[in-house]
Amino acid sequence: IREGTERRWSDHVNRVASIIELETPDAMYNTVTSQWTSPTKLFAENLMHANDEFISNPMAKIRNTRLKMMVLDTACYLPDDLLVKLDRASMSCSLEARAPFLDCELAEFAWRLPDKMKNRGTKNKWILRKLLEKRIPKKLVDRPKMGFGVPLGDWMKGPLRDFCENFFSESLIQKQGFLDAKFVRHQWELHLGGKVDNSRQLWAVLMWQMWLHQNPDVEF
Repeated sequence: IREGTERRWSDHVNRVASIIELETPDAMYNTVTSQWTSPTKLFAENLMHANDEFISNPMAKIRNTRLKMMVLDTACYLPDDLLVKLDRASMSCSLEARAPFLDCELAEFAWRLPDKMKNRGTKNKWILRKLLEKRIPKKLVDRPKMGFGVPLGDWMKGPLRDFCENFFSESLIQKQGFLDAKFVRHQWELHLGGKVDNSRQLWAVLMWQMWLHQNPDVEF
C-alpha cells in the first residue's frame, strides 16, 4: 500500500511540474485531461497538431477559461470517459445506475450559477458543500476523494505482457501511421525495465490499438 501511495504522489508531483511549464490554459487543460503529460509526443508527425485545431477553433469564442473547460468536460470527458465506464460496469452486473447531478433541470441551474457560487478560493463545488453540511458531518464533506485502482503495471509486465507486445510492435504502429512508433516502444521498454510506471499511459495506447485492430480501415 505504501509503495502505491508513493507512486501516486510521484505521479501528482510530475504532473504538476509539467503543468507549471505550460503557457496557456488550453495547454494546461489538455495535459490535465490526458494520461500523457505531453500528449502531442504520442502522435505521428502528420497528426501532431490535430488536437490544437479541435481546441482552438470550436471553442475560440469562449473567453472564460473555466467555462471553456466545463464545456469540454460536458461534451467529451463525461460521455467519452466517466459515464461510459459507469454504464459498462453497472450493466455488466445488470444494474441500472443513475447520475442525479445530470438531471436536466439541475444541470441547467448549475450552468447558470455565477463562478463565486461554484468556487471559493481553493474550495470547489462550494454551493454543494454548503448544502451537504446541513445534513452530513463537515468532516465527510471535506475529506479528499477515495478512488481505487487495479494493478495495471503488474498485469502488463506479467500475464498481459505477450498480449501487449503484439500491439506495441514498432513495425505495426509505424504501418498504422497514427502514433510515434519509436516513442511508444521506448515507453513500453522503460515500463518493462521497471524504471518508470507507464501503466496508465500505455493502457490508453493499448485501448486505442485494440480498437484500431477492430477498425483497420479508419481514416482521419
